[in-house]
Amino acid sequence: MKRIMATHYHSLFILLFAGFMCDKALSANTSYPQDLRYSVQSSFMKYQNTYPELRIAQIHVEDKVHITANHVYSHASGRELTMDIMRPTTQRNGRAVLLIHGGGWGSGHKTHMHQLAKALALRGYVSACLEYRLSPEAAFPAAIEDIYQGIRWLSSQSSTFNFNKNQISLLGGSSGGHLASLVAYSAEHNVFIPNSNAYQVNAVVNLDGVLDVASGEGLLAEDKNGNSDSALARWLGGRFADKTALWQQVSIPQYITNQSPSLLFISSGQSRFRAGFKDVERRLLQHGKRARLVTLEHAPHPFWLFEPWLSDIVEPIDTFLQALP
Repeated sequence: MKRIMATHYHSLFILLFAGFMCDKALSANTSYPQDLRYSVQSSFMKYQNTYPELRIAQIHVEDKVHITANHVYSHASGRELTMDIMRPTTQRNGRAVLLIHGGGWGSGHKTHMHQLAKALALRGYVSACLEYRLSPEAAFPAAIEDIYQGIRWLSSQSSTFNFNKNQISLLGGSSGGHLASLVAYSAEHNVFIPNSNAYQVNAVVNLDGVLDVASGEGLLAEDKNGNSDSALARWLGGRFADKTALWQQVSIPQYITNQSPSLLFISSGQSRFRAGFKDVERRLLQHGKRARLVTLEHAPHPFWLFEPWLSDIVEPIDTFLQALP
């Protein structure tokens, strides 16, 4: 037992040290404000006692996936914005997925989506992990603008990366799921940038990202009883009572039309993160669009970072996307 415990603590030390060095490297290479509190390592520490089966996901691709990092897709706030591309070397399916990391609109990093991106690349997808400006650097609507620019750039590279530019889907986790949905469903309305209707996508895969933040359980959770320091309030510049119109503007159900992309929502089972799904589902179905809910059993909120859940979600994502026209 002592040997087992020693091995456990040794492995945990290596994990934490690696996470610490990664965060140090990130902060050392940037001159803009960052919040490094959210990471794979911090999430592991948070959930390991509740979920004894928890393992940090590691997808091994060998020579089946070609990985290139830091493609510059845009410039903003005086710096380059980049994305990492993972391409299947053989079994390509002609589709691309742009992955948006989570972290409460203010933290997180594109590398958090690398393991899921690799798993999708093994299924034939060109997978792109996007860096975007977070609330410590640039508040609303900077992240939205960046994601649109990411779609624009990725679409322009369709011949280079060998996919159909009309087969780009957005995938996001937590706040990244909210952003992916907001960008995708508001696109045709040209709400946040001029001519965003030129950047419409084929589908949305939302991993536990709240869809309605302006009413019901979503508002209660994200506004935190009017706490001006909530993550969403920091991004929007104020609590719901002070910035009501903005909170309403970033709620997704209002944007659904017969031009909207289909939705796959994968839920940890925690209802607060599923807020707004029923309304979005109803509206999508009314317009003849697909809306599918997959609920995981006994899963942590950032389940896509960990096994056994990452491997469990690849199949439903692939099946959903492959069934689209």
